[in-house]
Amino acid sequence: MNLKKLIYHFLTTSLFLAGLSACSEKPVPKPQEVWEGRLLVSDTVTLAGQNLRVQAIVEGASSPESCYLIWSGNFGDQVFKSSLQENKLSVTIPDSLLRESGRALLSLCVDGQTLDQRSMQVLAGTPQGIIETYTGPRTIVVNSRQTAMTIGIPKDTFGNPANEGTAVQFQLRYPGRPPRSNEQAVSNLVSSLLIEPDKQKGKILVGAKSGEARSIEETIDLTPAWPIPFSIQAANWFPFADPRQNVFLQSGFITDAEGNKVADGTLIHFIVQENGTEVAHYRSFTSNGSVGVYIQNPEYPTDWEIFAYAEGEEKSNTLELTFASYIKELPFEYDPVEKALLLGPISGPLGQMVSDDFKVDIQLAGPDTTYFFSKKTKTGFCNLYLPFDFRPGVYQCQVLAGGKSINEEIEIK
Repeated sequence: MNLKKLIYHFLTTSLFLAGLSACSEKPVPKPQEVWEGRLLVSDTVTLAGQNLRVQAIVEGASSPESCYLIWSGNFGDQVFKSSLQENKLSVTIPDSLLRESGRALLSLCVDGQTLDQRSMQVLAGTPQGIIETYTGPRTIVVNSRQTAMTIGIPKDTFGNPANEGTAVQFQLRYPGRPPRSNEQAVSNLVSSLLIEPDKQKGKILVGAKSGEARSIEETIDLTPAWPIPFSIQAANWFPFADPRQNVFLQSGFITDAEGNKVADGTLIHFIVQENGTEVAHYRSFTSNGSVGVYIQNPEYPTDWEIFAYAEGEEKSNTLELTFASYIKELPFEYDPVEKALLLGPISGPLGQMVSDDFKVDIQLAGPDTTYFFSKKTKTGFCNLYLPFDFRPGVYQCQVLAGGKSINEEIEIK
């Protein structure tokens, strides 16, 4: 019995050890297939919007399970699966993936292995449609240091900015001159041209073209420079102190140093002085190179000095105008019964009665109160009727009309 147990124990132990030995053995991995391949791309540059045909050669000991191309561009990664035909692969990249210019990466992958890669560049096509332009400033002064600039952005059919170095023809036409062209290359997506001022005012026409693309015409205004000294004259005036009348002052043509008439709307100041003191300041705006202004006649006899100037130091000649008294005779009478001051007939410089609405100022100065009245003539007369309850007393009466003055003492009862 002991021998049988010993044999049984020996056999079970041997089987157990044999099982452990079998479980501890590692599996032998299947060797991975090594592939070789290359992309057959004749040119790494293509134009936007064109199909791209790509071929590749794949070599190995057996047929691969998967074979595909990956296009990594502006729209992300696009995978194109294909099968080998006599170790060759052929895929067409559709134009829908080639409408944006820029760079893309083309990869050849077989059974998870990347065998070859090429960096591809998609170039913009020929410029088409409207060239996007930006021009400014829109106004520059003639014969000055001011400049303007126009910037053009030509694009192809798909809206891609033109390629670096693409030629853009800028065309300019200055006032009174034939058109001129200037070719500029695209740099950093744009092409630009500096525009210098000329001596003649007017409009500069600006245009651009590149390939089949054209810009929309734009303009730059050439405005005159600051005026040089100019002249003024009294085109029409009434040399008497009558505020119902006006002096009309008219300038000659106001120009810059190049003879260009100043722009319409240029502000001109007119200064009226008496004995070196400013008594009036008028403003007017030029039209067609000249300016005019109406200045109200004074109420009293005086001598005026008038000059004009634009903003700056340049000014016109100085006019000297003398205004005499408009009233020749100013009869005065006080009617105590009616409490009325009767003026008239009031006569003018030719002895004629003055016309209606001539202003007459009356002042009544009493012991402690002064009264002021302003009346107007009618048919050569001017009457002031005081109210019946007007304060009695002795008053100093002063009458002013058209530079004529009279003073009378009256007693009001």
